[in-house]
Amino acid sequence: MQLTIDRKRWLRGTHPTSYLRRKRDGKMCCVGFYAKALGHTQDEITGQYELVNLKKPKCRWSDSDDMYNLYNVNDACGINEAEREVQIIRGFKRHRVNVRFIN
Repeated sequence: MQLTIDRKRWLRGTHPTSYLRRKRDGKMCCVGFYAKALGHTQDEITGQYELVNLKKPKCRWSDSDDMYNLYNVNDACGINEAEREVQIIRGFKRHRVNVRFIN
């Protein structure tokens, strides 16, 4: 699977209040972009903190350590952007998801 994360719409470095999709501006964490790629609607992910909280997560690893590591890397404060992106790419790659970032 190919996953594209748009840096302009990417919600990151906001620990502890990140969302799959934030209502006020539509920004999404990396897992929010993934949820959309899996077929979840904006309504389903808006205001949600974790993929596992959705009625039908559509992801077998939504409650795994790998998923929680992605949330933590995405939301961490004080990490440089290049390192954050490398860690997100590696985290998704473990589950055969290839990530690319666009501006």
